[in-house]
Amino acid sequence: MLSYMVCKAGDMEKAVSLIHEMTKMGIHPQTQTYNYLIEGYSRERNVDKVSEVLVWMNERNLAPSAYTFGAIINELSSSGDLEQANLLVENMMAGGIKPSAVIYTTIIKGYVNEGKEDGRGKNLSHRNAGEGTDAKCLHLGALISGYIEMGKVETAESYFMEMLDQGIAPDLYNYTSMIDGLCKKGNITQAFSIFSRMLQQRLLPDVHVYSVLIIGLSKNGKLQEAMKIFSNLCEKGLHDEMRQKGINPNIVTYNALISGLLRSGDLERAKELFTGLSGRGLTPNKITFTAMIDGYCKSANLDEAFRLLEEMSSSGVPPDGFVYNALVNGCCKKGDMEKALSLFQETVERGVASILTFNTLIDGFCKSGILTKALELVQDMVDKQIMPNHITFTIIINHYSKMGNMKEAEKLLTEMQRRNIAPTIVTYTSLLHGYSKVGDRSRMFALFEDLVEKGIDPDEVAYRLMLDAFYEDGNLEKAFTVWNELLGGGVLKGKVSEILVGAWCGNGDISGVLASLDKMREQGYKPTVATCSTLAYGLKRIGYGEEELDKVFDVMVSFGWVPSSLSLNALIIQYQPGDLEIGSDQSVQAVSEVACQKWDLLSFLLIQGAHCLLCKESSGYADASLFDTSTIDDMALLVIKFWIGHEEHAQILLSATL
Repeated sequence: MLSYMVCKAGDMEKAVSLIHEMTKMGIHPQTQTYNYLIEGYSRERNVDKVSEVLVWMNERNLAPSAYTFGAIINELSSSGDLEQANLLVENMMAGGIKPSAVIYTTIIKGYVNEGKEDGRGKNLSHRNAGEGTDAKCLHLGALISGYIEMGKVETAESYFMEMLDQGIAPDLYNYTSMIDGLCKKGNITQAFSIFSRMLQQRLLPDVHVYSVLIIGLSKNGKLQEAMKIFSNLCEKGLHDEMRQKGINPNIVTYNALISGLLRSGDLERAKELFTGLSGRGLTPNKITFTAMIDGYCKSANLDEAFRLLEEMSSSGVPPDGFVYNALVNGCCKKGDMEKALSLFQETVERGVASILTFNTLIDGFCKSGILTKALELVQDMVDKQIMPNHITFTIIINHYSKMGNMKEAEKLLTEMQRRNIAPTIVTYTSLLHGYSKVGDRSRMFALFEDLVEKGIDPDEVAYRLMLDAFYEDGNLEKAFTVWNELLGGGVLKGKVSEILVGAWCGNGDISGVLASLDKMREQGYKPTVATCSTLAYGLKRIGYGEEELDKVFDVMVSFGWVPSSLSLNALIIQYQPGDLEIGSDQSVQAVSEVACQKWDLLSFLLIQGAHCLLCKESSGYADASLFDTSTIDDMALLVIKFWIGHEEHAQILLSATL
């Protein structure tokens, strides 16, 4: 027992000394004593010493047990030395010791966690296949939990299905792992499908399963469903067997719900859960207090946040950096920079100061317009051995850029590089915004080239800024290149394409339009209705003929372009001819009758002045009484044809819109 306690304390030298003393006194240590040594050295990952102990055992004719090997294999697998762990398994088998299913499981999980192919794991499973269904369940369960930990939920699910295909009933741990993984990936539907299968198997869910479901629902914004499960878990009529097994919500469950409610802005319901903890015999922990304090700060209720801070301290739960960061952030948003600074100084004194809290404070001073103080704090930060990071510099660069003070912003960029702190795309985007604001496009071009040379991938914001800059500079060729990069990089958004489409329409480059639309289609991108509409009406306005319009229209229809009535209405307002008059009595009656049939597009066209066309004697619709359901399609076709000047296109729009 003494040797066990010494090993547990980590004093392996003293433990060995004790064993030697025992031997001198004629007391011969048994296998269990050496197991303590092996376990201690395994925790230290000292394989050489473990081997030395095994030699001692052999000299004393003591055979290592499966437990002995299990302790070593567990440590080797955890440290990633899987080849050595496998070698020990071979030694076990050679010595006539049959490895347990747990040992195989440990190695399999080690391979999975290392991100290596699971071929060795499968081989181990087959080697141990003769041990029965329980062993297979353990092996496949190890693969499932290992892949879940790696975030490879689909692979884990394939092994889960393999269990079912082999007629192996997953245990509670297997089900919980799968449900947890699916919830973390946001696949709530499949998680509940697995949960349903678990109930069909007549496995009784424990509080951990319920907590996993509640956490998953809460984090995926499904608070109503989470609260429903929570209510079922708390209700008095809960199944007797579940209550007897202590299946009641624990603090983890409450933390998930409280955090979810606070994320959705429901502070009142979060307060109800928090205040009800003591009534259920639960004590709030650091996570609970932090979530509530952060919630109060975000709702600008600082008095309650500080009251809870006192309660937290008096409960013996020391506040950490996350709590202080929430309070500093709350004070900054309120504009109380003096209190925010005082809180940060308190974190320094308590030894919980972090770069996160410091950056929050820096941002607060910048937003308050006190950039000089922010810079002083950066120097103070360095003096306290809290080194600024890219976020620190980017915050100040961003604020200087918003002010248009690009000279100071550039100084900070230089200082970043001097300190070997690499600027990020956010840093560059802040600078691009600033130079765009002051109209210095040449510097924007230089910065863009610099970030590309550094291997930084531009985001949508950077591309949009550069598209605007190239367009304003009249460099449509470069804009076209940037747009193609957007397509290739997978960051294309509707607004970005509209910028260039507008430029092409103004420049009359129909071939460029068609080439890019084709490329978009190949890569699976669809232009927005606004983009298609801008293109169609833009080309019409600048005088393109039927043939060119046909090409563009065909491409847009191939994308499945179906303009809504509101979208088309907005375009009609923008592009309607200026020689039409609005407001005849006949149009009012016509609109009234058409509106009753819910033909909102035609109603709008009539209101905007298309009735002038319809009321001409040549149109054959001079009498408003003719506006009935038997003629409405013909009238709509005529109206749309009038606006876009093409009968075939009008027919397509009619069928797609009305």
